[in-house]
Amino acid sequence: MKIFCCVVFCVLYVLSAEGQNLVPNSSGECHTTCPGNTAYAPYGMQGIKYWNNPTTGNPDVYDTCCSVPREVPNNLMGYQYPKTGNAYMGFSLFYASYEYREYLQVKLLQPLIANECYQVKFYLNLANKRSLYSIGKAGAYLSAVPINQAITTSLAVTPQVVSSGVQLNDTLNWMLVEGSFTASGGEEYLIIGAFGDDVSLDTASFDPSSSYGSYYYIDDICLSACGSSCRAGVDQDTFNICRDESITLSLDGEYVFFDSMGNNISELSYQVNNDTLITVMINDTMSCLTYSDSVWIMLDTNKTSKTNEMEVCENVSTQLTSVRTAHQYQWNPNLHLSCNDCPEPYFDGDSSADYHVEVTDTITNCIYNDSFFVEVMSCDFDYQVFIPNAFSPDDDGVNDKLKVVTIGLADDWKIMIYGRYGKKIFEGKSWDGTYNGQDVLGTVVLYFEGNTSSRYNQLGETSLEGDIISLQMVENVSILR
Repeated sequence: MKIFCCVVFCVLYVLSAEGQNLVPNSSGECHTTCPGNTAYAPYGMQGIKYWNNPTTGNPDVYDTCCSVPREVPNNLMGYQYPKTGNAYMGFSLFYASYEYREYLQVKLLQPLIANECYQVKFYLNLANKRSLYSIGKAGAYLSAVPINQAITTSLAVTPQVVSSGVQLNDTLNWMLVEGSFTASGGEEYLIIGAFGDDVSLDTASFDPSSSYGSYYYIDDICLSACGSSCRAGVDQDTFNICRDESITLSLDGEYVFFDSMGNNISELSYQVNNDTLITVMINDTMSCLTYSDSVWIMLDTNKTSKTNEMEVCENVSTQLTSVRTAHQYQWNPNLHLSCNDCPEPYFDGDSSADYHVEVTDTITNCIYNDSFFVEVMSCDFDYQVFIPNAFSPDDDGVNDKLKVVTIGLADDWKIMIYGRYGKKIFEGKSWDGTYNGQDVLGTVVLYFEGNTSSRYNQLGETSLEGDIISLQMVENVSILR
């Protein structure tokens, strides 16, 4: 089964459903009529779908719709609420006076594949009214053919999955029995019970006042591929859409999906203005169960374009920085720019110009636009240093690094950052606001050092003309987080 998510502009997301339980009617919920009512015997499997008895033992089914003695939660064998839904089944796994076994058998939804790993899970609860003993060994056997034997003793087969040997003696809580195995191929029938002679079951005295043996309720039976879930659900918890786009959820498979309002979402579209959690109700028709999963629709927060106005000196190289943190860039026009597909090209021109950058987020496929107006001015100075008095290293793509802009200076300038106790914590050209991997807070002191001994002329060539001037500047810089 797969769920397909499609946003407008034909952007297609494919979401797979996680897990497939190969056991139909895994909780005993599906029946042709309420088991044990007037048309049927007071015990047995009459009325339940898919499950049968592989021997002449007599397992049972219990449901909230039943009357005495199969009612839920209070019935002839004990008192217990279902782990899931309204029903569970029950069987005798050991009898005190002589060897007696009851088993449950079901045909899987599809045969097992050779050399593939599968896991079996089911939950047991020891009935608290008729259990003289508990046992330590219950298991599951997989067969390529159905079993139909006129016996009430143990089946002479070797189960692929057996419980750990810990006493299954909880009458209040449901106990998980699980195990994995490698399929031979073609196994199509699951048989659950206690296998082997009485000694091999590791029995232990439980209720001396009882005159029965070991009777267990069973619920939530699952056989699935190793590592997968026993329930269908969306395996992608979140996905992103762009502003002003809608998303359509559709599905293919034996499951029916509904949202929290009961709407069939096979063709239901959503358009959201903020992050939205959608509850998906899943109707598992093969087990007569409805349960829920949830999906976050995350609206990409980097939405609005920002117009940037810059004043630069003619023929002085100046860096343009997009506010986007995304991944693919296209600058237009490609005039007086050092590159047209990088996030921060350098402008070096003698006339004012408008620039447009298209930014594509490669994760969400959302496309955003920024614009820059660069105004070129005549500047009457040999050199200039611009030191910001604050920056905000919060990873939003704007002023994340402390950068000094220089005009007419040699490229060997540097900045040194000093913390509150006078300790130097950085030396270089661009600082990200951290020291030893930790965020620095408050205000720091920036010390700038440079000289004009190797300035650049208008053609970008090194010029040694003019006086050599050493520059040293100090500025307090605030860190905004």
